[in-house]
Amino acid sequence: MKRETRIVSRICIWLLMVAIVAGWLVLPVHAAETEVTIDLGREYTEAVFYVTWENYEQAGTVKLTSPSGKVYSKDKTPDQVYEANGEAIVNVGKGEEGTWTVVVSGDNIGTVDVTVGELPNSLVISKFAVTQNTDGSVTADYKITDSPDEIYVEIFADTDSEGFDGTCVYSEYMDKKGTASFDLNSLSSGEYHFYIRVSVDGIYQRAYGDGFVSYQNPNDSQKVNGVKGGTYNDGYYISWTAAENEAYTVLVWDENHNLIKEEDVGTAETFYGDFSEDASKVYLAVVRTNESCMYDLITADSAVKVSADVAFDTDSDTTKNSFINATMTLDTNSTFDVYLGERKILEGEKESGMYRVNLEDGDNTVSFVVTDETGNAAEFSKDIYVDTVPPQLSVSEDINGKVVTEGSIYLNGYTEAGAVLTLNGEPVELTQNYFNKKITLAGGENTITLIAEDAVGNQSVYSATITYESAKTVKRIFEYIALGGLVLVLLILYIIVFAKGRKRRKQS
Repeated sequence: MKRETRIVSRICIWLLMVAIVAGWLVLPVHAAETEVTIDLGREYTEAVFYVTWENYEQAGTVKLTSPSGKVYSKDKTPDQVYEANGEAIVNVGKGEEGTWTVVVSGDNIGTVDVTVGELPNSLVISKFAVTQNTDGSVTADYKITDSPDEIYVEIFADTDSEGFDGTCVYSEYMDKKGTASFDLNSLSSGEYHFYIRVSVDGIYQRAYGDGFVSYQNPNDSQKVNGVKGGTYNDGYYISWTAAENEAYTVLVWDENHNLIKEEDVGTAETFYGDFSEDASKVYLAVVRTNESCMYDLITADSAVKVSADVAFDTDSDTTKNSFINATMTLDTNSTFDVYLGERKILEGEKESGMYRVNLEDGDNTVSFVVTDETGNAAEFSKDIYVDTVPPQLSVSEDINGKVVTEGSIYLNGYTEAGAVLTLNGEPVELTQNYFNKKITLAGGENTITLIAEDAVGNQSVYSATITYESAKTVKRIFEYIALGGLVLVLLILYIIVFAKGRKRRKQS
């Protein structure tokens, strides 16, 4: 008797819901999984599948597959499927023409019955609007047509305007037209979209309202300090003053205040992001990771550009100079900071003009970060390598001061990779950085200058003077020396003989 009463009751309910009954299909199957197919001879506007099984005290799981392959189930479409012992209701909305498949899983469920029909009351949501009151509460106005006089109304707060996966903030049996007021104290501070769900006997419709509510829960913890941000070159940024050992989460919303990113950034103080084709304007906030927190909302619009320019005095990425000059052109009310690597070397500068930045040996990144009065920023950077060390240059034998009797001499040695070697202005060929240069000499003194120069202009110099005296010249010199010696000997003998002659004359 109990079972018959239950069946009659359900039939009465569904006679009110079903305007056109497509048909009943009963297949006697006794297994853990039962499959039933049913054909829709036309497209339904508001199709509802009502599934029952013989052993009504047994729980079952339903999976409904459309002709195009879309699956309706508790896992995939939880808001469209109602399951209980002995029955399930699947509200698919627009029903395709063709063959549908119903699979019921459960132990000892017995014979399965499937009914498909169309709702006589389509529950049209013709109005749903939400406004925020000065005290932070919310008022929702709604109007439902093609509906019974009394319906069940639920209102949900969602972080975006799609998916119907929000948090219920209001529920009550209501008239089909009315106003509902409620607070949001159960929610954390956030940007919220709202949707309404109206239902009668398990059949429902739902729709998002236009607009959003920016809600700051007064019971949440205080805002993060020092928050600023906006555009940053072709992307966006937000920065803040981080507290010691505090972790942070950055929230990003699109132009319609749909939450598109929620990223834990740990103990960082700055977050950078890139605009996408779907989000050329975003809103940003930072909150503490482990607690509900109020926040400042920062706007970043890709159409807004910082008006400034920086021109560096060299296009090269290497230099031997220990500094670089940059000419800053700045708008009124903008300021800029200068960084060498991660180290800030100038802060809060406001004047256009030329600025000198002292560099360090090795890799340098010089950055000018300009910030306008609304927090938008642009970075002008240059990577430059500083090399002030002359290239290595060594000779195998020092030939400075040598006197040679042949008309040439060899100079060989080594210089570092990448250096250009010249001898008296002429290039010297290198073999794996070694050189062996034959030098042709002119008679007398010959001065040579060997220069190794690296890519940035540092030089190492070797200079030498070599005297070339040929063999004939040496022979003539020896002849002159011998003749000079002979003349000297004769002169000495003459002096001795002349002196003795004078002495004898005096004695006589």
